[in-house]
Amino acid sequence: MTASRSGPRRTLVLLLLMLLGAAALWTFGTRAAPWLWVRLFPVPDVQPEEQETEESVDRETVARALDQAVVTAGGELPPKPGAGEGAVVLLPRGMSPKQLEAALRDDPRLRPASVYVTRSDALLWNLRVFDGSDLLLRRELRPWLPASPPHPPSNPPEVVLLVDLRGDAEGERVLKWKSPLGVVLEPFAPPTLRIASEAAKASRAVVGALRADEPVAEQLAAIPHISAVLMDRALPDTADVSGFLAPLAAAGLTLVDACPRGCFDAEEVQKAGVPLLRVATTLGRDDGPGADAEQALARNLAVQWGYGVVLAPGTKLGLERAEALVDTAKQDGLPIVFVEEAGRMHGLAPLPGG
Repeated sequence: MTASRSGPRRTLVLLLLMLLGAAALWTFGTRAAPWLWVRLFPVPDVQPEEQETEESVDRETVARALDQAVVTAGGELPPKPGAGEGAVVLLPRGMSPKQLEAALRDDPRLRPASVYVTRSDALLWNLRVFDGSDLLLRRELRPWLPASPPHPPSNPPEVVLLVDLRGDAEGERVLKWKSPLGVVLEPFAPPTLRIASEAAKASRAVVGALRADEPVAEQLAAIPHISAVLMDRALPDTADVSGFLAPLAAAGLTLVDACPRGCFDAEEVQKAGVPLLRVATTLGRDDGPGADAEQALARNLAVQWGYGVVLAPGTKLGLERAEALVDTAKQDGLPIVFVEEAGRMHGLAPLPGG
């Protein structure tokens, strides 16, 4: 009786042992075996291919993104990069420089790049795009400008018109215009003495276009009736600025800075006792922004600065643009004055916004 009962018990115990062994093997196989396998047979750590290559952007992509952002906002295709007013990117109405910055930063193509837009002067901004420390693109921006900016009726800004007669004999007919203006002449040029004398008889201002490689005193002596001087190129780095300014201060002449972004430090010039005026725009240039943009820029800068010096070449196109500017200035109630008068009123004051 006892032997017959022990048989089924042994069978039950064996079954339990087998179940426990199977459970142990399953646990080892699912948990311990992979851990042991990796340590016995290690696998090299391979990074995904897309993580090995860093994202980058090229100059052409940045330029294409800029063009598309401006055109999408309703503007014209930006001009090609270059120097001067003709290369400035004119933003369409309704797009501010900071809005352009935001549009470029949101462009997926420019995610690897850093986009910055900063103010340069009263009406000019700078766009710079970097890839790391590399400068990919730098462009000058100008917001949309109203054709007739508002100004205080009791204190309108003055407009100064200078006609450059260097090499343009056709421009001599401006001596018969009724509007106040100045003529730009070159020292030692054959017609300078004659034109300067005729300008003085016609009550026109005489402006000498000085050279950096000639003694200033000799150049001033070569132009009779001179009331102001014009510089359209910066002095060499080795030049004595004080020595250049001293004869101008002694003669009581106004210095007209015609460089697109300024040749002279205003504070240094004014400390020397020389009134300094900056040219707002040059009319009728081959690389210029066009007639409407020239007019708007001249009148808007005149409102911003309190005066606007406009330089026009003595060519047929330059004179046509100058006549149009005189007409619109009169319609806007902007007085046209001589350059020496503007120098006395504004030449020793800080340039607002510039």
